[in-house]
Amino acid sequence: MQTVYPRYTMAERLVLAVIAVVTWPVERFLGWVRRKVAIDMAPSADHR
Repeated sequence: MQTVYPRYTMAERLVLAVIAVVTWPVERFLGWVRRKVAIDMAPSADHR
């Protein structure tokens, strides 16, 4: 994938860093919620 600019500007780097910091815990949380819902939807003897 070729981009017009060979490297990121400081502003773009800052935006990407902020996005990464914000989305990482959100994705962790969504993964945890998805697991919890899957466990609740299919209750097994292993849990509770």
